[in-house]
Amino acid sequence: MACDDRGEPANLVVLLEDASDQRQMEEHLRQAEKMAAIGQLSGGVAHDFNNLLTGILLYCDLLIPEMELGGPLHRYVEEIRLATEQGAALTRQLLALAAAFGKRAARPSGTDVRRSPGATLEEILSG
Repeated sequence: MACDDRGEPANLVVLLEDASDQRQMEEHLRQAEKMAAIGQLSGGVAHDFNNLLTGILLYCDLLIPEMELGGPLHRYVEEIRLATEQGAALTRQLLALAAAFGKRAARPSGTDVRRSPGATLEEILSG
């Protein structure tokens, strides 16, 4: 602050800084960190679940040849195998989603995850 001849303030300089860009960047970083954490968590869960499904498929493959073809137990084991294969397909989608979240963590998008998971996965993988 500059003073006049009498020692009174003559000029006052005030600096204002717009911190909205800084706040927006900090929020962007927080969102990116959340997406990375979601990707890591979903990838870990999908990997563990896939390991469980592999064991179920193995036991189905061991049981089927020992059973009477077309019998009720044979059909039940085939149904278990089919459901397990569907679970494995879902697990592959989760792993792809986890990888996509990891890739996009630095640039989060406004993807609406309340829509169908298949559509969301397609959007993330294509983006």
